[in-house]
Amino acid sequence: FYHLGENAHKARREIYGDDAEAGKNWVGEVLHKFKHDGYQGVWQGLLEWRVGLRGAKRKAADRLLSYVNELHR
Repeated sequence: FYHLGENAHKARREIYGDDAEAGKNWVGEVLHKFKHDGYQGVWQGLLEWRVGLRGAKRKAADRLLSYVNELHR
């Protein structure tokens, strides 16, 4: 869970910025869902979230999704 948190916070900073409240809320929700709902409870939401991102932000989301996918294998 520690490394998942590191990766999620890295994506948050790249997508939302260091101190954006929206990013802090997003990462808190994602980590809470992972802890309580597991992979299946979060995966689809991450895919839907990614759709609205472009450029470097989408690349950051793709890195997080790749990491999450590797965890599930």
